[in-house]
Amino acid sequence: LCANLGVLIGLIFLILEINQSNRIAERDSRVDVLQFGTEATGFVYDNIENAELMAKLRFPDPELSPAEVEMAFQLANSYLAFWAAINASIENELMSDAAVEVYKNTAINLLRRYPGFASHLQEALVFTGIDNSTLGPIVEAAKLELQSMD
Repeated sequence: LCANLGVLIGLIFLILEINQSNRIAERDSRVDVLQFGTEATGFVYDNIENAELMAKLRFPDPELSPAEVEMAFQLANSYLAFWAAINASIENELMSDAAVEVYKNTAINLLRRYPGFASHLQEALVFTGIDNSTLGPIVEAAKLELQSMD
């Protein structure tokens, strides 16, 4: 009887430890995604050239210098990496459905607010060879928005 009780208590502690590990993994995943998102958002605040680029991208087909075209392309790649990090959290069941919807809406609204960014994101998608299955629902939402903009 004592041995069975010991095994039961051990199992209870194991379940509690697994539950705590899962909560820690979820928290770490959220922190990683938020940190990456903060860095991407910080792009605009780094210097006046970045802010000027984003202001130009608010209009369809803006006239950009070669340096601005490269900056926009690299920004698009940064967003794809950000969405890949989110998708990793989704695949590992570390992100709630509500959070996924927020990120999907953010991707859609990014393209609506900055229509001049659309062609650079499209170029980055082609350049990287990424399809919907690779980066999941965020990229899928962005690609649907890109299609609706055509």
